[in-house]
Amino acid sequence: VVPTYLLHSGVDFGGLASIASSVTTIPTAYSIVRYADSDAVGQVCTLAAGAKGQMLTIILNSRTGSNTIVITPATCTGFTTVTLDAAKEYITVLYVDSTVGWIVIGGTGTVA
Repeated sequence: VVPTYLLHSGVDFGGLASIASSVTTIPTAYSIVRYADSDAVGQVCTLAAGAKGQMLTIILNSRTGSNTIVITPATCTGFTTVTLDAAKEYITVLYVDSTVGWIVIGGTGTVA
């Protein structure tokens, strides 16, 4: 069985999840997650371990007012959090393994 994120070849072809700000755990079963933030300023989200070699892009699809999301991975290297604070800001991360965890590949979010 090939995981969905490995089959992904574009936004219109699977591997995409749209979630609302009531969700505080970023799903890792997809390759793209669009987040609509309308509930809280400084929404804190967690990012669990992925599968070795998995790439994940998280997009702040829309936001209300000054709402932001702060993503904290369980295991990561080179950063501690990612903040997305403008509509269409995004971050792309790669899960290396259980020791290294997530690493940042690119994006427009604020990495700290």
